[in-house]
Amino acid sequence: MEQFLRIRQAFGARFTGSGHHVVFLMNLTGTAQVYVMNESGGWPHLVTDFDNRVMDVWPLPERAQLLFAMDQGGNENSQLYLTNEDGTDILALTNNPAAMYNLGAISLDGQWLAITSNARNGQDYDIYLLKTGDTFDQSQLIKKNQGWWRVLDFSSDNRRLLAVSHLSNLNHELYELIIDTGEMTHLTPHQGNAQYNFAQYWGPQEDVLMASDENAEFTHLALWRRQTRRLEWLTQDPYDVEYLAVHRPSGHYAYVLNRQGYSQLYVSANGMTEPIQSLSKGVIAQIDWHPNGSDLALTYHDATHNPNVYRLHLNPWETTPITWASRSGLDFHQFVEPTLHAFPSFDGLMVPVWLYRPQQPHSERVPVVISVHGGPESQERPGFNPVYQYLLSRGFAIAAPNVRGSAGYGKTYVHLDDVEKRMDSVKDLAALVTWLRDQPGINGHRIALMGGSYGGFMVLAGLTTYPDLFAAGVDIVGIANLETFLENTSPYRRKLREAEYGSLDHDRAFFRTISPVYHVNNIQAPLMVVHGQNDPRVPVSEAEQIVKHLRAKNLPVEYMLFEDEGHGVVKLKNRLTLYPRIASFLEKHLMHNA
Repeated sequence: MEQFLRIRQAFGARFTGSGHHVVFLMNLTGTAQVYVMNESGGWPHLVTDFDNRVMDVWPLPERAQLLFAMDQGGNENSQLYLTNEDGTDILALTNNPAAMYNLGAISLDGQWLAITSNARNGQDYDIYLLKTGDTFDQSQLIKKNQGWWRVLDFSSDNRRLLAVSHLSNLNHELYELIIDTGEMTHLTPHQGNAQYNFAQYWGPQEDVLMASDENAEFTHLALWRRQTRRLEWLTQDPYDVEYLAVHRPSGHYAYVLNRQGYSQLYVSANGMTEPIQSLSKGVIAQIDWHPNGSDLALTYHDATHNPNVYRLHLNPWETTPITWASRSGLDFHQFVEPTLHAFPSFDGLMVPVWLYRPQQPHSERVPVVISVHGGPESQERPGFNPVYQYLLSRGFAIAAPNVRGSAGYGKTYVHLDDVEKRMDSVKDLAALVTWLRDQPGINGHRIALMGGSYGGFMVLAGLTTYPDLFAAGVDIVGIANLETFLENTSPYRRKLREAEYGSLDHDRAFFRTISPVYHVNNIQAPLMVVHGQNDPRVPVSEAEQIVKHLRAKNLPVEYMLFEDEGHGVVKLKNRLTLYPRIASFLEKHLMHNA
C-alpha cells in the first residue's frame, strides 16, 4: 500500500505573467506545495515547504511574484500569502485563523486583488479590494453581503467586478459591481435553480462568457450580451461545461465538456472551435492560457495515469507533458481501467456505475467494494485513484456508482434525492447489489460499502437500512445525524446544505427518521469510522455519535481520529497510517471471513 500511496500528483498549473515559467502544486513532500519550472519542462523548483497543504497558487500578471492560499490542519480557513517566484520574502497578507480568505480575481495589470472573506462575522462573505503588496488590514471593504459570495473577474479598466452569490450549490446569482460606488447590478434574474460558473469578461464590449444551466438541463456555454442584457447560447450539447478559460487579449477561449464522466477539451481560436482528441479518455482538472494565447497548461489524469501537467500548443495541435510526477516504481500497465455500465433501480431509473475488475483475481468470484462519492452533487469519474488500484491488486473488485443526486447527468437527475427523496439514493445501493449478483466473477454476497463525507452518510444509511446486504463498511468523515450536522457545520455552509437536505426549521422530525444514528441497532456488519479533528464541514461530533452508540451496544467498530486533519485525510504520513488499516479491515471481513 505504501508504494501506491507514494505515487505523486502534479496539478493546478498556471503560466507566470512572463510566460517563461509554469507554477503548479505537487505533493512530493507529502502535502501539496508550490513548484515552479521552465515552461518547456526541466527540473521543478520547490517554492514553499510547509507541513500544511497549499490549497491554490496564482501568478501575478506583470510581476515575478506568486500568491498562494494555505490553511492549518485541514480547517479550510485559507490564509493568503505573497512570495517571489523563487520562494523568497514570503509575506502573510492575512493573519486571522478564525476567518477564511478567498482570492476572487487579480486585475489584468497585477495591481489589485479582489478578495471575499467572512472575517466580519464568520458567516457572510464580504468583498474587499487589496492593493498588491499590502496586507489585509490595509484593504478596502467594497461590499457587505449576506451568504457565500465569490469574485470572478476584473474589468480591463479596474472599475468593475463580476461577482456571484451562491444561494445553494445549484442556484446562483451573477452581479456586476462598480468598485468606486459599491453599486451592484443584477445580470441574471431568473426563475428556479440556475448556475453561472466561470464567468469572465470577453470581447471589446466586455460581454460575459460563462457556463450556465438557466432554463436548461445541462450547463452550456453562454454569452451575456451587454447590449441586450440576455444570455446567448453558444453550445447545446447534452453534457455539462465543467471548465472555461479565456485569453482576454486575443479572445481565444477553451472549455471542457463532461461526457459521461470523461473530459472533452475544446479550443476556440481564430474563428474555429475544435475538439482536442489526444486528451479524451480521462479527466481534465484545470486549464490556463499562456500569455501568448497559443498554448494551454492543463492537468490531466485517467484511471491508469497519475495527474500531471500538460502543455497544449495550437497550430499544429501538440500535447506534451511538462511534469513527470513520480510513479513510485510501479508498472502502470498492471493498473485497471473501469468499464461504464448502468443498472435499473427500484423505480426503473438507470443508474451509472464504473466497474473495476482485478486483472489477477484471487478466486473465481471476487468480493466487491462499493465506493460512494461525496457531495452529493458530485460525480464518480474515471480518474486516477491509488487506493482503488491497490485494492484491485489485492483481488477486490470496485463498483463506483453515481446514484441519483449525482452531478453530470442533468438538472433533473441531480435533484432526484432532494430532502424527502433522500432515501431513494440509498435504494439505488440495494439495486446495485442485485445487479452485482448477476455479474460473472463477482461474489455478490461479500460486499463492503466505503465512502467519504456524504458518501460516509451513504455507508451508514446502507448498513442501517439494508443490514443483510453488506459484509463491512468504511465511513470516512461521514454524516451520522443530519440534524446535528446542520447545527454544527460551518455557519456559512448551513444555508447551502439546507437546500439539499432540508431545513432545521421545517424538517427536524424527518431528519430523525432517516439519520443512521437512530437506527444503530440494525447494523450487523463491522464498521470502520475515520475522521479529522479539524473538519469544518462534517464536525467530528458526527463520528463520535455513531461510535458511541455502537460501542454502547457492543457492536463491532474501529475508530481512527486524526488530530491534524480536516474534511478528509490528505497528509501522506496520515494516509500511510490510514489506508493500510482500511485494506486490512476489508481483507479480514471480505476475504478471510468468507
